[in-house]
Amino acid sequence: MLFVPAIESWGGRRYYGGTRWPTATPAANPAAAAAAFLRNGRRRTLAAACVAAATAAQSVCLPNALAVTPACAAADLRAQAYTRRRRRREEEEEEEEEEEEEEEEEEEEEEEEEEEEDTN
Repeated sequence: MLFVPAIESWGGRRYYGGTRWPTATPAANPAAAAAAFLRNGRRRTLAAACVAAATAAQSVCLPNALAVTPACAAADLRAQAYTRRRRRREEEEEEEEEEEEEEEEEEEEEEEEEEEEDTN
């Protein structure tokens, strides 16, 4: 099981994961800050949490980064699915526009042919 640090209060000051870094400097332990945001269920901070996890993966806080990674992976999968749906929708709209343009061109050609026949 992965370890997810908790925000602790000690002597009136809050600390991340039992370390002695105060909340005023979450950059000192970005993975713990990211995990705290995720536990609080704040979706708007999910992207920041993923960035913090990536930052933490490059630092000493590797166990903390691993605890946040599944949530980042889930967010990434949702983003990919949204992008696929959006692209599919755009392609369908383009195809519809092309079909409409072709129909208009065919109608114009038919009208021109009818005019030519009428003039003859």
